[in-house]
Amino acid sequence: MKNNFPTFSPIFDRGTIYLGFLLFESNDLNEAVSFIRDACSKSKNPSSEIMSLLFENGWREHLLAAIAILTQKNLSPEICRELWRAFDQGSWVSPQLAVIAWLRDPNFGSNAQARIRNGCPQDTTNIDLLPSIERHVAAGPTSNSQRSAKGLSALVYLIGLSEKAKGWLTKELKRDELARLLNQDEDFGGKIAEKWLANVRLKSKSLGLEIN
Repeated sequence: MKNNFPTFSPIFDRGTIYLGFLLFESNDLNEAVSFIRDACSKSKNPSSEIMSLLFENGWREHLLAAIAILTQKNLSPEICRELWRAFDQGSWVSPQLAVIAWLRDPNFGSNAQARIRNGCPQDTTNIDLLPSIERHVAAGPTSNSQRSAKGLSALVYLIGLSEKAKGWLTKELKRDELARLLNQDEDFGGKIAEKWLANVRLKSKSLGLEIN
């Protein structure tokens, strides 16, 4: 509910500028990022609002939270847990959330490794309870296994950027069940994560973002 993130919700009254966050490229991107940064500064409790955004089922709210986290230098343990919870619940923007975790979660390696080894299970209980149209809007048309595959693909790409992870990752990717799951990734989550991270890095300096 918008009442739970009142400082951020007015962005939805500005047309579709928030859609630039999907690919992290648009003519309105500077304005949209500035709005989120200002919201973090103006909010009486930005952490609470960010967690409320992540608690929503909708990918639009998840994107706002992702950019809010991106504008901050440190990620609190509470927000980190909500970030991964949103990822685990089948968010349509799971690759973008995975990139944010890679950039801001100091324990990304262990968190990602556990999910990869378990086949990136998704708890879509809240989404499944929604009416079909709302469910489609919140999480897209894919099945639970396809959502797992999309998130898994994103994590595999990101964890693969670490030389330390390549040993165990290579072994994991040889498992038949993991290979079968990755073959269900119709949205190419790894490619989304790769492109989104590249755009964030490319535009970070002009947007005043601190990115590794």
